[in-house]
Amino acid sequence: MFQVDFHNSRFVVGAVLAALFGAALLLFDAPVWLALLVAAGFLAAAPVRVELPDPWRVVAAVLVPLLGAVLLMWLTQGAMDARVLPLTFDEFLLGVGIGGAVIVLWVLITGRIIPGVGIGMGLLLLLVTADYYVYAFRGTELLPTDFLAIGTAINVAGEYDYTPGPSVVRVWALFALFLFAAGAIRFGRLRRRPLTLAGAGTLAALVAAILLGMNGHTSQQWHLHGVNNNGFLLNFTLELRDSFIRRPEDYDPDALAALAATYDPPEETAGPTIIAIMDESFADFRVLGDHFNTNEPVMPFFDSLRENTIRGYALSSVYGGGTANSEYEFLTGNTLGFLPQGCVAYQQYVRGETHSIVSELKDRGYACVAMHPYLESGWMRNTVWPRLGFDETYFVDDFPRRNLVRGFVSDQGMFEKVTQVYEQRDPSRPLFLFGVTMQNHGGYRYTGYDFKTEIRLRGYRQLYPTAEQYLTLAHKTDSALETLIAYFSGVDDDVVIVFFGDHLPSLPKEFYEEIHGGTFDTLDEQLLQYEIPFFVWANYDIDARETPLTSINYLTNYVYEAAGLEPPVYTQLLMDLSDTIPALNSQGFYSRSAGAFLPFDEAEGAEREALERYWQLQYNNTFDTKNRLSIFDAVSTEPMAEPSPANG
Repeated sequence: MFQVDFHNSRFVVGAVLAALFGAALLLFDAPVWLALLVAAGFLAAAPVRVELPDPWRVVAAVLVPLLGAVLLMWLTQGAMDARVLPLTFDEFLLGVGIGGAVIVLWVLITGRIIPGVGIGMGLLLLLVTADYYVYAFRGTELLPTDFLAIGTAINVAGEYDYTPGPSVVRVWALFALFLFAAGAIRFGRLRRRPLTLAGAGTLAALVAAILLGMNGHTSQQWHLHGVNNNGFLLNFTLELRDSFIRRPEDYDPDALAALAATYDPPEETAGPTIIAIMDESFADFRVLGDHFNTNEPVMPFFDSLRENTIRGYALSSVYGGGTANSEYEFLTGNTLGFLPQGCVAYQQYVRGETHSIVSELKDRGYACVAMHPYLESGWMRNTVWPRLGFDETYFVDDFPRRNLVRGFVSDQGMFEKVTQVYEQRDPSRPLFLFGVTMQNHGGYRYTGYDFKTEIRLRGYRQLYPTAEQYLTLAHKTDSALETLIAYFSGVDDDVVIVFFGDHLPSLPKEFYEEIHGGTFDTLDEQLLQYEIPFFVWANYDIDARETPLTSINYLTNYVYEAAGLEPPVYTQLLMDLSDTIPALNSQGFYSRSAGAFLPFDEAEGAEREALERYWQLQYNNTFDTKNRLSIFDAVSTEPMAEPSPANG
């Protein structure tokens, strides 16, 4: 049954793997005993061959995938430095079942035990390794919809550090040891038909049990709550389940049409130049707590801007990344609160001509221009922006290669392009310009000679160089903003500028917790990390004020107000909704009745009715093409105009 052969090729492979993984574990700070144990394991298994008689082969064909599924559960948790024991028995079994289903599927595909187990386990370990890096870079876990953003991820991939952590190296070493040891078993030729029938039956039973067992379980996205409370495998599967759009309850297009008919459509008159700047990762950490201290003010000009200015804070639906979702909320007035967690609305739901502030202003004769000083493929902007109604777009190749910061076009350079487009506009048409900056994009580990950290933290328990680099970048934004406002203060035409951040930057959670004075445990505390600063400024007299907390999907309400334009019907509806639901995002809403933030499923009374009405309107706008209301008719876009050499 057992054979030992020191001259076969397995011994050579085992010796190489022992040296490779033993050294890797030591290199990445694993305990010496673990490195020695793994190396000894490879050497011990190397010369062993196990020949089994028929009945035992069948037992081994069951046990090896089962052991692989159980080990996989431990390894996927270990990769994220999470434990299995805190999970409930139900969550543990579901995780094992999900891993087992993937393994059995690959056994069926390959028709062999060891290759099927290896491929199934390996793919899921690649998935959790991706989760490890996404969490390290963004502060949130991997979501199924992140794969739609793979192009954008590739664009900025070079800005991050991919050195594997000790947990990742341990996991892959133990996986390799298990697979190598299991490979000692010689299954011979298992009969294909019984293997297929047994595997198919097992797979069907596992899938049925998983679908039934997931009822009552909900996905979690905040920090590592998903992997800690559900287990990585279960949480990712729950996210996959939740990626499908459900029709709202009591959805009635006729009732929505009757509601819309009670509002007067606006006069299609033009107004002032409108410039909207969404600044990458621009945030004000003072909202997080009282423990924010720097050697000098980070945004003195922003703080000083009061005259003819509406200013305040707005909830973003994303944290640490997901810029396109903030764009989507601002431009469309829709909210991520009714869409699956982790979705990329630009790529999933802007499938054709789409109603937006762009299409509305285009109806009134505005020339609509969008710009972003980075790659046009990011978040599919080159496809999405024309669908929203933009006439012209400018990307990184249209910007001169000067005023660079960390290799990115600076906010100063971006704002110079804004003024250039304004000066070269067609004076017979008003201009709407939407710009997304790039200067402050993560990660914040740049060490080039051309960047100097100027903002320093004071009075913290440890050093946070990435936070200081980010704060220096935000300080540069503030200086560039002062130049932009000074320019438009001096022009003869009426101009409105709306400026807002897209999300907080991805920085160490320990840094945020020091500012806050503790962990972010309650929903009210967690939503502090979604608050971004904004202002709407005009170079003429408007009603200046500080606003209560709002959300990005409502910001166009203030734009129409400052511009003196009658808002479209959808914006009027949102204005009325904001009286009941003043702020909401992907995580919940602010309840006036409770005086606190609540999850959507805890809404009651008038607040529940307002949220349901909003969701029905958004569903009609976004998904119900057959019964779409006329208020959501979008302007047919003309072929995109090529920028002239002067504009390029």
